[in-house]
Amino acid sequence: SNVLGPGGRFARSRPWMMLACCMSADPVVLPNSEIQEICIQMEAPELVMSSPKILTQEEASTFTVVVPTKNFATLGLQLDLTDARAPMILRIEEGAVQEFNKVYKDSGILPFDVLLALDGTKRWEGIQKKMTSKLPEKMFLTLKRPRKIQVSVEKTGNMGMTLASTDKSAGVVIQDLDCSGQMAKWNAKRKSHSHDALEVLDRIIEVDGKAYCGTELANLLEQKRIWHLTVLKYTQGEGAMPVWEGLSRRSF
Repeated sequence: SNVLGPGGRFARSRPWMMLACCMSADPVVLPNSEIQEICIQMEAPELVMSSPKILTQEEASTFTVVVPTKNFATLGLQLDLTDARAPMILRIEEGAVQEFNKVYKDSGILPFDVLLALDGTKRWEGIQKKMTSKLPEKMFLTLKRPRKIQVSVEKTGNMGMTLASTDKSAGVVIQDLDCSGQMAKWNAKRKSHSHDALEVLDRIIEVDGKAYCGTELANLLEQKRIWHLTVLKYTQGEGAMPVWEGLSRRSF
């Protein structure tokens, strides 16, 4: 991970471990800049083979699907573990999920979805064990799908934002926000006006409209004074969770 602190430079801290996959800053808003939701189809970074569905603010972004897994050796998910609290689907390869997507096109699992739970297990260690063991007849996957926003900010002073990244991660994940940093103060002001803010576990995937892998993107943030960012927001603290089309219901 990288910490962007006083003077706008990153201090290198202990990196995250990657497994079976390709795995701050306190900006001050420019005088006339705003955070705004961009209602356009999203272009995936080069690391991702298909474009994710982008949800509006009114749509549910957390859901559960029931995937038939009998006679499959693997789910076929390649995960980005930049932050183990939010294992993100990077690619969908041959396996149970790929076949599920062919049948339930409107309920499909997509790149950029975050795997919150597998058969009710939320900790990564438990999810990993289930994924690498013999698969049962079906598995319940609880996922979070992002919205995309664009942000323009100016980097000044102590940014107070910790970023997690690797050489091959899809952008960088906001790992922590220092409450004394300019970003946290700016976020508080934005929230008071009911605008989107940058929060922990949001993922920055583009700078100036171009997608970068994690280390390269983090270096750009260190170098640039003006940031034009594309961010995937994984909304926290939602209510009832839907179970999508064609699938049975179950409580964990």
